[in-house]
Amino acid sequence: MVDNWYLVEGVMGARNAADSQRVDLRESRPELQTGRPALPSTTLNRDALYDSVLRWCRGIGVDFNSLLLHAMQNLDEVNAILSRFGRELYSSGRPYGHYAETINAVAGRRPAIRRHLQQCWY
Repeated sequence: MVDNWYLVEGVMGARNAADSQRVDLRESRPELQTGRPALPSTTLNRDALYDSVLRWCRGIGVDFNSLLLHAMQNLDEVNAILSRFGRELYSSGRPYGHYAETINAVAGRRPAIRRHLQQCWY
């Protein structure tokens, strides 16, 4: 058991004055978001890139959202599609950062596969 967890009547409570001060400051802020934090501009960019993957996949007859729904069973196919998409981005003159952010966008939708997307970098 971790020694620095402090429970008050079965609920985690502030350990000291600094914790209490942070609690007071945070009451006026929105709740902590889920997932990895990103700037709003980064989120908008990744959303646009993800949409372009979806449109491109529809053009080649692939339902990418369905693949991601069962991503752990479709890792090879997801990686192959992203790799092919990246090569087409490259051929169309797009900057490398678009491909990198596309992978981040996909991983953001299915965080469990983040570390399994290494194949699409090759």
